[in-house]
Amino acid sequence: MAFDLITVSDRRHSSLQKGFNLRWPLGNLQGQSSPNGANLIYLCRSPQDIMDAAAQALALPHGRITVRSGGHCYEGFVANKMPDSPDEVLSILDISALDRVVYDASGQIGSELSPTQPFRYRFRLEAGSQIWDSYSALYKQANKTLPAGSCYSVGLGGHICGGGYGLLSRKYGLVCDWLSGVDMLVPDSHGKGLEPRHVSRDSTQQDELDLFAACCGAGGWSIRHYHQLLLQGPAASAQRGAVAGDGMGLVSTDPGGTKQSAGGLPAMVCQPSEQPGHLGPGDQTGNAPRAHRQYHPGHPLCGQGG
Repeated sequence: MAFDLITVSDRRHSSLQKGFNLRWPLGNLQGQSSPNGANLIYLCRSPQDIMDAAAQALALPHGRITVRSGGHCYEGFVANKMPDSPDEVLSILDISALDRVVYDASGQIGSELSPTQPFRYRFRLEAGSQIWDSYSALYKQANKTLPAGSCYSVGLGGHICGGGYGLLSRKYGLVCDWLSGVDMLVPDSHGKGLEPRHVSRDSTQQDELDLFAACCGAGGWSIRHYHQLLLQGPAASAQRGAVAGDGMGLVSTDPGGTKQSAGGLPAMVCQPSEQPGHLGPGDQTGNAPRAHRQYHPGHPLCGQGG
């Protein structure tokens, strides 16, 4: 097992209990671990680390796990134990080290988690990558960008699967509108661990389409995000006070170019290949089914904090 396990005896424990909102966990004091926060923090560097950590943490009596990519769960769902659960053993799976941004102009990136899947993409963004680093990497590698947020340290894992709203969203929609595929980990049938799944906007199985829709606003267990189309990077403007992103174009995967709809989103939202009930790129709402948490009723898992 390659993950690092941080226990209360580690001097880093009190710091790693906290996310961006230092109010959580409840009752924390500087330099002291809070009894209301995580007992254990697993620092994971690969999907296998995450699965191993989850299996170990859920094997503990009263074990429950949450996931942290950037630490921006302001409500404290990641950092705090459940109310009235004095025996709970909370483990945070910290996946911030999964932070790569990969680009292939030929569009031949496949799922690393499920390599037998046929879907191919141009971009792969891992859940631990923070917004600032993602913007920089996409701009330098491909002159592309996302209509994502402006807080630099938000992790993509919580941001994208929570919808992904930013300064460009009124014109270009949410980040999840540009999402094409997701590597994710879902609870196994026994509720004692996680198993890998890859879901795509072009999946043909209804359960996969439901999971993909849940990744477009309901949060989740994503570890990698795949994109086929992204926004053209902003050009320098001599106009004083110009809004970054004005004049952005859309990059097409076909030689004929992608038409724009009236709302500025790709006309591919009207593709006949979309499945019934499929959350298309132009829906703009990011309103994935709230049943995402109901796929595993009663399971001691929680959402992911960006």
